[in-house]
Amino acid sequence: MFILGFAGCIGALRENTFLLKFFSVFLGIIFFLELTAGVLAFVFKDWIKDQLYFFINNNIRAYRDDIDLQNLIDFTQEY
Repeated sequence: MFILGFAGCIGALRENTFLLKFFSVFLGIIFFLELTAGVLAFVFKDWIKDQLYFFINNNIRAYRDDIDLQNLIDFTQEY
C-alpha cells in the first residue's frame, strides 16, 4: 500500500507518466476488487451470515479452553 501511495505521489511530483500509470492501474484494480467483494457479499449474504454465526458459536464454546481466545474476546468487549 505504501508503494502504491509513494508511486502516485512521486509520479505527480515529477510528472512521471510511468508511475502515474502504475498508480492509476493498481488503484483501478483495487476499486474493482472492492466492488466485486461488495457484490459477492450482497449476493451471498445468507451464507456469510451462517458462517459468521457458526464461527461465533464455536468461539463461544471454546472460550474457557483457550486463554488467548479468552483474552481476545475480553479485550474486544472492553473496547
